[in-house]
Amino acid sequence: MNIDVNKPIELMTDEELKQLELIGKREYDREYRERNREKRRESVRRSRIKKGIRVLKEQGIS
Repeated sequence: MNIDVNKPIELMTDEELKQLELIGKREYDREYRERNREKRRESVRRSRIKKGIRVLKEQGIS
């Protein structure tokens, strides 16, 4: 479906609006996942470091 993006939103059909919403949702979700991937990576790294410290303390190594 070709959508005229220069057309005012108020004049678009429900079908055009649904298509635009799907495209926007897909792109928004992708960007959100990419932004949070780095945060999760940092969080996992910190958790692993803390776990390593706990293991060493349990083994009596300081």
